Amino acid sequence: MTEKFAAKVKREGTYDTFGFRYMAENRGEDDERRLVIKRIALDKADTAAAQSDRSDANPDGWEIVYMD
Repeated sequence: MTEKFAAKVKREGTYDTFGFRYMAENRGEDDERRLVIKRIALDKADTAAAQSDRSDANPDGWEIVYMD
């Protein structure tokens, strides 16, 4: 992911491309807060798969693609 694209997702909060929905969120405690950008396939964005991050139990969930 380029810094220019990451900045766009940070600014917008969520951003859709042709194949994916990207979302920026803050994770961690106050003293160790990190910005995380994750993505999900657009055809899975409005399904139960979008309720949690990708895992063995949810292979179509959100995938972390960037950490700041």
